[in-house]
Amino acid sequence: MAMNAADMKSLGLAVDRVYRDFCKVHPDNGSIEMVRSMLGATTAGIQAMPLNAAFRFDYLVRSGFDFRPHVDNRIRALGREIGAGRGDAIPLAADPAIRIVDFGDCLAGDGAVGELRSYFAHIGIRQAMMSTCLAEHSWRYVLFAARSPGQAPFDDRDIAVMNAMIPHFRSALRARTRLIVSERLAESCSSGLDRLGIGVVVINARGQMVEVSPVAERILSAKDGLVSSPRFGASTGSDNRRLQALLRRAASPDWEQGGVAMAVERPSGLPGYELVVDALPQPIGLPADGSVVIYLRDRMEGPAQALEAGLLQELFGLTEAEALVARAAADGRSSHEIASDLGIRYNTVRAHFRSIFAKSGFTNRVDLVHMVLNSPASLGHRVPDPAGEQHHARVA
Repeated sequence: MAMNAADMKSLGLAVDRVYRDFCKVHPDNGSIEMVRSMLGATTAGIQAMPLNAAFRFDYLVRSGFDFRPHVDNRIRALGREIGAGRGDAIPLAADPAIRIVDFGDCLAGDGAVGELRSYFAHIGIRQAMMSTCLAEHSWRYVLFAARSPGQAPFDDRDIAVMNAMIPHFRSALRARTRLIVSERLAESCSSGLDRLGIGVVVINARGQMVEVSPVAERILSAKDGLVSSPRFGASTGSDNRRLQALLRRAASPDWEQGGVAMAVERPSGLPGYELVVDALPQPIGLPADGSVVIYLRDRMEGPAQALEAGLLQELFGLTEAEALVARAAADGRSSHEIASDLGIRYNTVRAHFRSIFAKSGFTNRVDLVHMVLNSPASLGHRVPDPAGEQHHARVA
C-alpha cells in the first residue's frame, strides 16, 4: 500500500522536525514521536551502538517508552549470552536496508534465546522494523520502530515511510557530529585561553556583552581600568574614547584588518591591561553582524596554571632540584627565601640558577620567570599514573 496525501503531508512535517531536533548535541524527541505516530508503532527510537559490539547501545532519541536501565541491562546480558554461542541474535548490516524482525520467529529456541523472546513479549514488543541509518566514526545509529503482539505486522506503506525518513535522519546525524566537533573545539580553545590567563569578551551589535570568560570576569570585577556597566569600556576618559572608537571600527562592515591592540591604564597604578579588539569571525556566506571579540590580558598575572616543576624538567632537562628552584623564582621568592624554603644553602641556589640558565638558554631571572608564567606549555598538566607515580604532560 503506497503513501497517501495525508502521509505525504505528515512526512514533510516530520522531515522539518528532524533537522530542528538534531541541530543540538542532545536532540529533542519530537521527530521520532512523529515517526512513531505515522507508523502506528508502540515504540520508536534511534539507538547508538559501537560498531562490532553486539547489544551495547544507548538511546539517542526515543518515543513510546521510558528509559528503564534494568530492562536494557537484561536485554544486553541475554544478547551477549546468545552472541557468545552463535553471533548476533538480531543481525544488522551496515547498509540502510530495512529489516523486519519478528522476535517470536528469530528467537525460537530454549535457554537464553527463549528467555530473550519471552522478555520482549513481557515488555510488549513482538515485531520490529529496523535500519542502520548511519555507520560512521566507529558508531552505528539504528532507527527502529516496534509493535506489540496485538498489532498487525508492518506493511509496504510502513516500509515506504521508514525509507523516506532514513536519508534525513542520516543527514541530521552527520550534521550533529560536525556540531559536536565544532563545540568541542570551541570549548578547548576557550579553556586554553583561560589557562593562559587571557580573558575573552564578545559584544554584539547593540553593545551588549553576550559572552564573558572567567578570566575576563575576574579582570572586570576588579574595576581597575575596565568597566562593564552600563557597557564595556575603560574608566579613564582618554582610554575610553580610544576604546569605543576601536569597537565601532571593528563592528563596521568594512573592517578588514586583523585585531588591533591597545593598552588601558589602571587608576591603581599597576601595569595596564593589554587588549586586542577584532571583529567576531562569521561563517562563509553570512554577512558580518557587528559582533566584536576582545582579548584581555593582565600583565601582573601569569596563566591560571604556571609551569609545574615536572614540566620544567622535561622542557629543559633540569634536575628535580633545579626545577623546584625555577618554579619558586616564578612565585617571586628571592634566592635567600628559596634556600630557606627548600632547606638548602644560598650558594647551592646560585649554582642551580647557573645550571638552569645554561640548560634553558636564558641569561637572566626575569626572562626565566616570564617563560614560566607565560609559556603555552602551561596547558600541560601532570596526571596520576596507575602505579602511583606521577607522569608529566609530554612536551615535544
